[in-house]
Amino acid sequence: MAIQVDQATIRKKIHMKQDLEVRLSHEVYELFNSYPYINWLRATAKAALESMLQSPYQAALMHAIQDESFLQIWQRRSAAHTRLGIKTLRYSADFFDVADCADVIRLTGAWVEHGGAAYDASYAGHMEPGVAGPRQRTLADKIKSEERGGVTAAGAASGAQADVEHLWDAQHRQRESLVGGGAVAGAGDDYLKNYYAAGIDKHAHQEGSAGREVKRIPRTARRGRMETTDNILNMDYLFGLRDVCSISGTTADTAFVLNQWGHQFTNGVHTLSEDFYILPVGSIAAFHHHSILEVALALAAREYIDYKIGFYQTLLPRVTGHSDEKIRGQLMTILNKYDSEMRQYDLHFLVYYANLVPEGGIVFATPYEIMQFEKSAIADVRKLAAAMAYGGRGHLNYAELIRFLRTADPGFYAVIAPSLEYAA
Repeated sequence: MAIQVDQATIRKKIHMKQDLEVRLSHEVYELFNSYPYINWLRATAKAALESMLQSPYQAALMHAIQDESFLQIWQRRSAAHTRLGIKTLRYSADFFDVADCADVIRLTGAWVEHGGAAYDASYAGHMEPGVAGPRQRTLADKIKSEERGGVTAAGAASGAQADVEHLWDAQHRQRESLVGGGAVAGAGDDYLKNYYAAGIDKHAHQEGSAGREVKRIPRTARRGRMETTDNILNMDYLFGLRDVCSISGTTADTAFVLNQWGHQFTNGVHTLSEDFYILPVGSIAAFHHHSILEVALALAAREYIDYKIGFYQTLLPRVTGHSDEKIRGQLMTILNKYDSEMRQYDLHFLVYYANLVPEGGIVFATPYEIMQFEKSAIADVRKLAAAMAYGGRGHLNYAELIRFLRTADPGFYAVIAPSLEYAA
């Protein structure tokens, strides 16, 4: 039966869950940092750097370098913030670790945003099957721009640049729409609508640098002293997760780079396996740039994974083409271990608040409840994000939490209601 726990108990469980997710992300990081996987990632990063150097539109490269000047790779690899520094990175790519590869991915994302890829023949020639343009259409891409990267021919420079300018305008229109609570465009993507009725500017009040990425949540909201209408942060609060940032745009960049440049080397024949889509769980979440949920939502919105929050086996990427049995088996071992720990310590729970601090929680302890919880819209990261868009503020108190559960998934609510103290 569902168990209501007091403030001291839920705070202890929140700490345990957050610690568990940090350990999980570190293990994923270390796996990708091992041979042979790190060699394949190094080659991917090197190919992306080569494309940046070959592009004749060097203004895009310089803008990207300026935007990402805080990345630690510049200091780690003694590279200047210049085109020559990019050459230095390319020459040292054979010695990269996952952190270095992640920095190159972020730099590549900035370069694409500034239109550099519009002039890169290798980029334009490698589109993902079934996608209208070479740029990936993840939720984070939709947030950055509705059709980011719709360049179809590198040879037509003027037309390509017009596309880039159109996309840049679309990016700002999309952001204004989202901040105002508008729907995310996308035919058939009903669950994406109103994902991001954000009432704050994530890029304002930047504070400090954690590893490679500047934290982009206002300090008072990030420390739990101020209410926020950011739906993704509210999901973090509901599950007792680290409220690090919001949905991860760098995860979209990671999937994009793997698709566009990762194909060039694995055995010289096929792409990096689809199992590599889980890389951001290690390369981003392990460095406290985002919670696992914030990374997983970007992947799930593009249907690389079908994540159920706290059920870590569902972080394993879907296989529609090529999978590597060895790394997939290693990933399953890691994820299964933390799934077992979640059950062992009763860490499937929801948190309710008083004065913006945890007051108590509802813990799902029986195998039947946990099974129903995994199937529910509450645990489904995409469905929950859509529900949070209409669910009001975060830091729900107990009565608000009950009403939210009853509205978001009446079937699951019926399963747990008999055990709850208040179920009006």
